[in-house]
Amino acid sequence: MRLILTGMIVAVAIVAGAIAVVDATQVISRTPRQLGEQSELVVRGKVVDVRSFWNDKRTKIYTTTRIAVDESYKGSGPGSVDLIQMGGVVDNVKVTVHGALQWRTGEEVLLFLESTDGRSYHVSGFSQGKFNIKRNARTGEA
Repeated sequence: MRLILTGMIVAVAIVAGAIAVVDATQVISRTPRQLGEQSELVVRGKVVDVRSFWNDKRTKIYTTTRIAVDESYKGSGPGSVDLIQMGGVVDNVKVTVHGALQWRTGEEVLLFLESTDGRSYHVSGFSQGKFNIKRNARTGEA
């Protein structure tokens, strides 16, 4: 009986721990209004550079993306902003982070941004704060 009770307690502890881990990785959906309220910067611009690199200890790969800002809707309007996120490809090593954004040089984007360290930013709402801008091929209108 004692062995069964101990096994049940261990099983409950494992399930409770798994639930805590799952809850910790949950991304809460945000409306565009919430993204705007919670972001330090809201900008429209073009991707001009995408570069992946190892951290100093060579244990993680990060990708930085530079955006040339054409228009700023919230926050001070710097000429460009640098974004950073985990994952990328360096030295034939690829690190994939589920839900991480993909960037292409030349793509035009509307971004809701939060500061990471005062110099770099990340996209608000994990990936919810990136909107690709498409242009009419005939008129050039966004």
